[in-house]
Amino acid sequence: MIFNQSEFDLRCEWGDHGITQLAPISDVIVVVDVLSFSTSVEIATSNGAIIFPYQWKNKLALDYAKSLQAELAGDRTSKNSYSLSPTSLTKIQQKLN
Repeated sequence: MIFNQSEFDLRCEWGDHGITQLAPISDVIVVVDVLSFSTSVEIATSNGAIIFPYQWKNKLALDYAKSLQAELAGDRTSKNSYSLSPTSLTKIQQKLN
C-alpha cells in the first residue's frame, strides 16, 4: 500500500512495489535488509551448509535448486523445511551428520 508522502523530503515504502513507486521521483533509493538473510546464512554455513542465493522465490528458484541438488528454503512459517527464519537452520548439523 502506497501512502501519499509528497509533502516529505524523506519517504519510506516496502518491497518491489514501493521501489517502483518511489524510483521515478527520488534522487536516491536506500534498501534496508533487516538482517534475517545474513543471520540465516551465518547460522547455515556455521552448521556446514552451502548457500546458493537466488533472487526470486518462484518456479525458477525451484528449478535452480534442483539443478544443484539443493533444497529450496521454504516460507518462514513452514514447519517442513528450512527457511530464512534463523531458528529453522539450527538443525542443519544434525542432518549433515
